[in-house]
Parts: sequence; structure tokens; C-alpha cells
Amino acid sequence: MGVKFVGVLVAILVCLIPVEGQDKASMDITVKYFTDVSLQCDSLALNISDNMSKVRNLHWILTDGVLVDAASNNLPMNLALSPHGYTLNITKVSDAMFGYYHCVILFNDNTVKAVRKGVNVDGADFTELHDQYRSNAIIGGIAAGIMVAIVAASCLIWHYRFKKDFNDKEDLYKPDHTNGTVVTYDNMAVEMEDKSPSAEEDISNGVINEKL
Repeated sequence: MGVKFVGVLVAILVCLIPVEGQDKASMDITVKYFTDVSLQCDSLALNISDNMSKVRNLHWILTDGVLVDAASNNLPMNLALSPHGYTLNITKVSDAMFGYYHCVILFNDNTVKAVRKGVNVDGADFTELHDQYRSNAIIGGIAAGIMVAIVAASCLIWHYRFKKDFNDKEDLYKPDHTNGTVVTYDNMAVEMEDKSPSAEEDISNGVINEKL
């Protein structure tokens, strides 16, 4: 009967009264996957750990809505409560355990308070993994930059070297120009081949001689 009464009281409590510990910075925790977490049924405003004699009962509402206390035998295997229910221990946190845990405190004067604790509400802690990938990304970026610089430098060297060789070969087939004057070369051997004498006569000094 007492448990049913507390369950109804909890349902009304969550809907109607403010929940202690709304400060996400102090009440919500973020941990890596498969680490252990301990949640205390307390807050700075209540500070019940200094005077537990004022507390009649402590109950926890799990993320799936199940109500448990220190005497409950329906706790999941990875959850455990301290003897008075003050501490909820979670081992090997996984996705199923992400969310809000509510601790309901029933005082001797019949007042009720609730404390909300969040576990990986915005996702798991990937700081270490992020730093590792960030370091690898920086190293990879530097290596890629060096490789690009080497390839670019090689292309430039090859381009200018090829261009110089091409210009040198092209200059062999162009006449030289000096001060606007075309410089020609006298190649007597070529001219002699082009101007072979006729078979019958040779013209020299204005005299026509017959060839024998």
C-alpha cells in the first residue's frame, strides 16, 4: 500500500511541483560509453546528506518510468542502490541509460521534493575521440599540403624547363635579329651545290669557255 501511495504521489509530484536542481551545469553529467556513474539524491538547495534523519523515504524514477527504492528487486543488472537509496550506481553506461533520473524525497513532515539528474542527455562524451580524430586530421592535412606543394613545384619546374628547351629548338630555325638588321649566313657549300655549272660551258671573267 505504501509503495502504491508513493507511486501516485510521485506522478503528481513530477507534474505539479518544481524539481530541484535545474542547473544543467551542476546536475547533468556527460560521460563516455561504458563508464560507471554514481548519482546522489541531493542538491545544494536541499543538502539532505547532512541530516538524513529528516528523510522518511527515497525513491528513484528511472529513465523508462520505473519506480525503485533500496528494497526493490526489479532493478536492472547494471543498476544498484545504496542501503538508504541515496546513491544510484550505474555501471557501463549505454544508450538505454541516457536520459533523466528523478529522485523523490519524502520528508518526515510529509513534504516532498524531487531532484533531477541527467546522464548523457545531449549524447555521450566524445572529447577524447574528437581530439584523436582532430590530431589525425591535422597530420593528414599537413601531409596532403606538403604533397600538393611538391607536385606543384615539380609541375612548375617541368613547365619552365620544357618551355626553355622548346624555345632553344625554335631559335635554331629563326634568323638572328641584331639592332633590327637580319643577319644571314653565307654558306658557300650550299650555294655551290645549288649552282652547278652547265655541262657545255663555264662563265668566268666574262669569257665563255667550252668544256672538253
